[in-house]
Formats: sequence, C-alpha cells, structure tokens
Amino acid sequence: MPTGMVGEFIERDGMLLAMPADLRSLGLKPLPGAAENDATPISLSELPGIKAQVQEQTQRLEITADSRSLIATKLGVTGVAEIGEPDRSPYGAAFNYDVLATRAAGQITGGALTDFRFFGPYGTFSSTGLGSFSPALSQGPFARLDTAWTYSDPDSISRYRVGDVITGGLGWSRPIRLGGVQVTTDFALRPDLVTFPIPSLTGETKVPSSVDILVNGVRQISQSVPAGPFQMQRPPIITGAGEVSVAVTDALGRQTVMTLPFYASTKLLTAGLSSYSVELGGVRQGYGQATSDYGPPVRGWQACVMGWLNHKSLRRCTAFLPQCRRPTRRRARIPIVVS
Repeated sequence: MPTGMVGEFIERDGMLLAMPADLRSLGLKPLPGAAENDATPISLSELPGIKAQVQEQTQRLEITADSRSLIATKLGVTGVAEIGEPDRSPYGAAFNYDVLATRAAGQITGGALTDFRFFGPYGTFSSTGLGSFSPALSQGPFARLDTAWTYSDPDSISRYRVGDVITGGLGWSRPIRLGGVQVTTDFALRPDLVTFPIPSLTGETKVPSSVDILVNGVRQISQSVPAGPFQMQRPPIITGAGEVSVAVTDALGRQTVMTLPFYASTKLLTAGLSSYSVELGGVRQGYGQATSDYGPPVRGWQACVMGWLNHKSLRRCTAFLPQCRRPTRRRARIPIVVS
C-alpha cells in the first residue's frame, strides 16, 4: 500500500540503512534499546519481520513487514498534558466560623465552630476549635480540636504534618488520633495521575478500518486506523464491573466486534506505584472535651500499599505500641483480577 512518504536511506555494501527517527516516522519499530535521538543508522536486514527491496527505476522502496515489526497506532488522546511548576503560595490568613444559638425558656444553647489558617510558601498552620454556650460539666466553654502545620510536596506526592494527625489505615485497621508527626502519600496533589490499573486494549487490522470503543454499550471513541496493530492503554472506563467492546469496521462495511468484561478498583495500585503513611506520637484523649490531653508517647503506626502487579497489590500495616515488647505486625496479600 503506497504511503506517499519520503524517507532518507543509506546504501552501504548492498544493505539499506536508516536512522531510528526515520523508521519511527514510517511506523516501523527500530531495534530494542535505540534511543529517540540516536544518530546511529540501523540496517533494515537486522529488523525482525521486515523485507525491503528498492525499485531503482521508480525510486520506490517496497517494505514488507508483519504486525510485530509495526508500531501500534495509539487510540484516543495521544498527547500528554504538561504540568508546569506549581505557583508558590503567598502569605495570608483566613478565619472561618459557624455559630448556632437557640433561645428557649429563657435559656440560650448552641455553640460555635472556628477554623483559623495561616498559609505561606512553607506550608499551612491551621487550628480548629469548638465553643459551647452551655457546656456540660465535663466540658469547658471552649475546646481545641486540631492544631497542625502541614506541608505538601507535589513532586514526591507526599504530605508532611506536625501536630494533631489521624493515622492512615487499611481495610482491617482502625485509624486513631495522635499528637505527633506524619508523613504520608497524597495522590490528591496529582489529579492527573491514574493510580489504579486500567486494562489495555489491543488489536490488529489487515486493511485501513474504523475502530469504535464502547463501554457498557455507550460509544466512547471512534477513530480511523491504518493497517496494522492498534492499542489503547487507558480506555475511558469507570471503576467497578462492566463490559468494553471493540468494533472494527473495514471499507466494505464488514464489522468485527469483540466484547470483554473488566473490573477496575481504586483499592488497587498500578504496578510500580506505592502509597504509605507513617506516624509517630501520643494518642489524643478526650477529643472535643479536653484541649491538650495526650497519652504517653511513643506510639508508631505504619500503613503501606504497593502495586506489585496490575492485578495484585501488597498491603501491610504495622503498629508499635508502648506496652508491647515487640511490634505487632499484620500482613496480607489481596489479589484482585483486572480483566
């Protein structure tokens, strides 16, 4: 099939050579390990599954290649949005409050919830409190709730907190309030990052065709592809169970439909991605009643989730308690299959 493209080739000792960048522009895979800007020419005879013949009279190059030697056509959005450097926060302060009061039978009841924040380029200091117009006997007129300094680092997707923290936990653990330090992963700092594994869709066409992708019966993508393999690494699927269908229609109107079930869960992490939460401090006691009542230090807490494979995540939770001679550990491997 004529491509209408013009390429630069080198003939040396009866062999045709081309630059890796020219091979990629023609849709051919260069040798494994060839860099994007590699200036070393590659012989076409070294490429697996490729046969080349030069027609000198017509100045044409005829290339016969099988599907494993072609670069797969990317479906959907091929560009990746570039994320610039986050703006440094200026210095500032904010005070929020919520007051509710009721007067009945000559008695006033109610309270106020306050939230003070001071922010800048080095983090945010925040303090919340709860006041009561008619406090109970065991409760004062005002109780401090949470006071902490927080710093977020989008580059490492980490959040650092000193003060009142809530321990990170897994499905079988119970988070507790501590007064101490915390280092944890915060994927909310990178809203562009997809943390759970998504099934990849691949296929192959013998002639130029149109590919439609339907998720739960709703068409999501329709795109024309040339002859050869095609791939979509991140289909627009939602979490939970469902079906994705790939419909391939050629120029004669013949259609081939392939339907596959899938299951996606945010409890899984994609391979190579990990999440952690480490805390150290004393247990907060009398929350909402006492202002600064903490238990004896030191208590430690660690929760970790690691994406081992795209269908398996390793979860581990470790607690260090002062009354135990050795740390208590809980481990579990929870395999979830993503079709």
